[in-house]
Amino acid sequence: MVVFQNLDEDLDPSLEPILNKALSFTAGGWLLTLSADKQIKYDQNFRFYMMTKLANPRYKAEVSTRVTLVNFTVKEEGLEEQLISEVIKRMESNLEKSKNELVRKKADNDQKLKDLDEKILKMLEESKG
Repeated sequence: MVVFQNLDEDLDPSLEPILNKALSFTAGGWLLTLSADKQIKYDQNFRFYMMTKLANPRYKAEVSTRVTLVNFTVKEEGLEEQLISEVIKRMESNLEKSKNELVRKKADNDQKLKDLDEKILKMLEESKG
């Protein structure tokens, strides 16, 4: 396991072979190709973690598609909600579907309410007398 800390949004090009998993199989096992003349033995259990202190990093699409991004700035309530959602999704998928539908309906109703409020205010503004 390797942890690479304090990353910026621009990654060093030397990380490309690791992110691309430039692997080749030989009689001795898997080899990771770092450059044209350098290869190292690769263990299937190898894990590479990259960490940043940036609040909302914007990595290039080539990087984002090859890695799993985890946001650890989630508040406790949000994390609880996500965990409960995962448990319900696995145990009672129909309840999860109902919840998602209710959330969508609530968002739609909130938007309709906002539109109606704006319409009422506009009508009051335009009214005379």
